[in-house]
Amino acid sequence: MFDQNFIENPYPTYRALREAGSAHWNGDFLGGAWLLPRHADIAPVLRDARLSAQRSHCYSALLPEPVQPAFAEFNRVFGMWLLFQDAPEHTLLRKLMNKGFAPQVTDLWRDAITRTAHTLIDRLPAHGTVDYMGSFAHPFPALVICELMGVDARDQAEFIEWSDAIARFFGNPASSLEVAYRGRDSLLAMTRYFEAVVEQRRHAPGDDLISLLIRIEEDEEALNGEQVASQCSMLMFGGHETTRNLLGNGMLALLRHPDQMQALRDDRSRIPNAVREMLRYDSPVQYLTRIAAEDFEYAGAQIRRGQMVVPLIASGNRDETRHADADRFDIGRADTAHFAFGHGPHVCIGTRLALLEAEIAFDALLARCPHIAAVDTRPEWLANFGFRGLSTLRLDMQTQPADAGAVAA
Repeated sequence: MFDQNFIENPYPTYRALREAGSAHWNGDFLGGAWLLPRHADIAPVLRDARLSAQRSHCYSALLPEPVQPAFAEFNRVFGMWLLFQDAPEHTLLRKLMNKGFAPQVTDLWRDAITRTAHTLIDRLPAHGTVDYMGSFAHPFPALVICELMGVDARDQAEFIEWSDAIARFFGNPASSLEVAYRGRDSLLAMTRYFEAVVEQRRHAPGDDLISLLIRIEEDEEALNGEQVASQCSMLMFGGHETTRNLLGNGMLALLRHPDQMQALRDDRSRIPNAVREMLRYDSPVQYLTRIAAEDFEYAGAQIRRGQMVVPLIASGNRDETRHADADRFDIGRADTAHFAFGHGPHVCIGTRLALLEAEIAFDALLARCPHIAAVDTRPEWLANFGFRGLSTLRLDMQTQPADAGAVAA
């Protein structure tokens, strides 16, 4: 199932799975898992308390038994991410962190995000071929999250390297030892980096996101230093990896549908809806995972305690029973509901930030790049099943100077 053809285009496989049934047992996926490809089965399962989000240990569990003890600290730190918490711990942690992503907070970030987008476009040549992923989509979200957290942008390259290494380990059903060790070391290095920053912020707080997370309290509860550092690692990883892929997958969708690109150029007020259609059409996250906390029957499957359940959210987004003509990319689609940010209590905490980044990025690109065309007919995809994105996307582009008033606005 998971081969090069699937990486380049998983959607025919998803369609075949939907047509074949509601639940499919795959003995090779993460050591054995129930795959759920249909939209109707995905939303309920992501709200089902019989399924646990505490699955951070599952990735190292697939490695040879003699090396698994070497991942004990990785599992402990990885397991501290909000992503892997169940209620009631998740409920409190989420309640505290939500304050850092409240609308009145994220709205204050608009100017910084806009400046970052235009700064990167300024660095592009006026004419010629550029690697859009390397020159814009890859650095943009990393620079944004660095600025929001108040960390040195000169460390951006290291953050990207760490993030990519974690994604290769986290996003593949079976990883080599080399990929696993690199992912382990990268997560621990990123967390230690943020532990040092948190300690600095305790003595010299600022107006950045890390300082905000340190200050946040609720009913005499607060995040300790290691919790803040762990969540910062999660935010850096999630904020970079998925947004980068959204910018790449979205641009590719526009290039392959020039009528939609032109419609967006003609009316950039349609960008917010277009971004949501990009997420539905080609989700940066292809699947989510949960572990059964008890035996139960679901979607015709007899699920046993400890088994992995995998909602294929990218398949659900293309389900014809939910979206008419679901394989068509249409920025004017009235209903762009999708699972790209998850669903239920674990819906992505950075949803508003990711949408804001993508909307600003595409607005700036379309405003300042009157010509954008693909150079390669078959772009290169990352060898990653869980996080779908391009490694390179070579474009022939023209860029124009920014209008100072528009950038400031």
